[in-house]
Amino acid sequence: SAEDALEKRDLEGGIIYPHDNDEPTSSREFLTAMFGGPLPREARRIVVANPGTSCADISQDGRVENALVLTYRGECMFTTKALNAEAAGASGLIVVNTVENEVSRMFGAEEEAVRVTIPVVMISKDAGESIVKLISSNPDAEFMMKHTAVSSTEWSQVGKYSKFTEWPTD
Repeated sequence: SAEDALEKRDLEGGIIYPHDNDEPTSSREFLTAMFGGPLPREARRIVVANPGTSCADISQDGRVENALVLTYRGECMFTTKALNAEAAGASGLIVVNTVENEVSRMFGAEEEAVRVTIPVVMISKDAGESIVKLISSNPDAEFMMKHTAVSSTEWSQVGKYSKFTEWPTD
């Protein structure tokens, strides 16, 4: 079936999980953007962007420096979000999808995409909610990210975006 094919598909992505867990049982999957740098090798804090979509300057928040910035999809290009996070000193950007059970690999216009050097990943709405809940109770919690094959049925639209012309830009 199409669902079985989706589960076996090896996509560019990985898992994010709290660093204090030896076994990443509370891990959540992500898909990497078609631009940006490599994943951090060390554990990092996660800070929710202000403004929440990262479509404007987020550097006023001193906690962004060397942290992974969690932001929400919408209102501007993925590359705008990434460049704003990078300008604020973030070590990576986590984009939370705002629609249930939908995700795609992000891309951006070449002239902006080549300037992004931090890693950029997308997580599901559910994963974003669980991370926000965790960091609300423990703001200094650190998270690890590592590449793995992505196979979750959570990513229901992964196969849809196999052609470059179908990739979303926001």
